[in-house]
Amino acid sequence: MGIESIVFTLLGISRHAGEIDEACRNGVINLLGKAKSGIKIVSGELNYQFYSKDGLLETLMQASERGVTIEIIAGPRPNEESLKRLSALRGYVNLYQLSQWPTFHFIMVDNEHVRLEMPHTPGQKEREEYILHNYKDAEVLEKKFDELKKQAKPLETA
Repeated sequence: MGIESIVFTLLGISRHAGEIDEACRNGVINLLGKAKSGIKIVSGELNYQFYSKDGLLETLMQASERGVTIEIIAGPRPNEESLKRLSALRGYVNLYQLSQWPTFHFIMVDNEHVRLEMPHTPGQKEREEYILHNYKDAEVLEKKFDELKKQAKPLETA
C-alpha cells in the first residue's frame, strides 16, 4: 500500500481513475444509498454509461421514497437516452439544465458525503473521481450548486 492509499484511507477518501466501470458506479450507488435528506448532482451530459444502469435509478427512487430531495443539474446537451431513463423518475427527481457546460461535476449527499469529478471534456471516457465522507467544506459545494441552479432552467423529460 502506497503513501497515497494510506492517506486516502485515513481521510476517508476513495479514488477512481479510468473509464466509468462497475466499481465506479457501485461507489456512487453506495454513496446515494446513504442519503437521508438530500442528493444534489451536477453533471455535464448525463453520461449514458453512468445513468443507464438500473441500480443507480433504483437507488434514486428508493431515496425519494425515504423523503430525500433529489436535484440534478445538467449541461446544455444532456444525453437523450439518459433523459429517457430519468423520465421514469418524474415526480421523484427535479431536473435542471444550464445553457453552458458546468466547469466541474459533483454529487453531494446530505451536505456531507461528496463525489468530486475532475474537469474533463464532454464525451471523454477517462475520468478521475474522489469520494469523500464527512466532508467538512461541503458548504462551498452547496453554494456552488445554488449558484448553478439559479442559472439553470427546469428540464422537462419526455
